[in-house]
Amino acid sequence: MRPATCFVDFVFLIQSNPIRAKSRPVTGKHGAEFVDSWQLIKLLRFCEEFSTRKNRVSHRISLIQLLAQPVARMETTPPTVRRGLVPVMEYLLQGSIMDGACEVLLHRLRGLCDNSDSPIESFHDYEMVFQIRGPTGTPLTVRARQSLDSPQMPWHLRYLGQPEVGDKSRHTVVRSCIDVSTSNNVASFLNELGFRLDFEFVLKGHMFQKGRMKVIVAKVFRLVQQGNPESIEPVSNSHIIELSVIAPAGQESLGDEMKAFAEQLKPYPFHDFNFV
Repeated sequence: MRPATCFVDFVFLIQSNPIRAKSRPVTGKHGAEFVDSWQLIKLLRFCEEFSTRKNRVSHRISLIQLLAQPVARMETTPPTVRRGLVPVMEYLLQGSIMDGACEVLLHRLRGLCDNSDSPIESFHDYEMVFQIRGPTGTPLTVRARQSLDSPQMPWHLRYLGQPEVGDKSRHTVVRSCIDVSTSNNVASFLNELGFRLDFEFVLKGHMFQKGRMKVIVAKVFRLVQQGNPESIEPVSNSHIIELSVIAPAGQESLGDEMKAFAEQLKPYPFHDFNFV
C-alpha cells in the first residue's frame, strides 16, 4: 500500500512535553508541509490502528486529507487537556551481564517477581530507529518495533525524550515517553514524513513484572542483511538488563523503589546515573 494513500486511525495514547526544537519543513508527495517537530510528533501521537474494531472504516481518516489541512487549522489545545490525561515519564535503570550469568539471574528474577509459578515470558522483537534533523543539527528520533513471535500484532511506535538533568540524588534516568500502536506500514509512513532509517536491531529475551516495574533481560543482535531480521548475529557476549516504570511526572519516590529492587540483584550491576 502506498504510504500517501494509506488510511490511519488517529487516537491519542500518551502525551509528553512539547518538542520545541525547530525542524526543517517536511513536505510529502501531496504537498503537505510540517513546519516544526511538535507538529510531527503531534501527528505521530494520533497514529493508531484499531485492529479490534469491527467498523473500522467509519473511524478512519485519509492520510491525504489530514496532510492537506492547513497548519492554522490544526488543533492548538493538546489532547491531554481535553481528555484529562497527564504527561507520562519513563523511569529507567540499565545494566549488563555476561552470557554465562544469564540463567542464574533469570532464576533469581523468577523468585523475586510476580507470578513466580508461571512460565517466564519471552519476547523476540525487531526494532527500527528513525531520525529527522533540523537546521540546528539536533536529531528527532522515533522507534518502530515489531514482535517477530506474533507478526500479526500491531507495530509499536515510540518517542523517548532527553533525560532530565540536574538532580544528582536521582537514582534513575527520567525521560518523557510516547507509545502508540500502529499498522504495519509505519516505516513507509515515517519515510513519507521525511524520517530516515538510522539503524536497526533485533532484541531477544525475557520479561518480568514486579508490581508496576518491568524487568527485561535480553540479547541484542545486529542485522547482517539490512531489512532482514532473520539474518542476525550477536553484538556482544553479554545481555542487557533494564528495569523501567511508566508513570506520571513527579513521582520521584519511584527511583528509590527501583534502586531498592536493583540492590536485591547484586552482584549483577545497574549503572548509576548522576547527571550534572
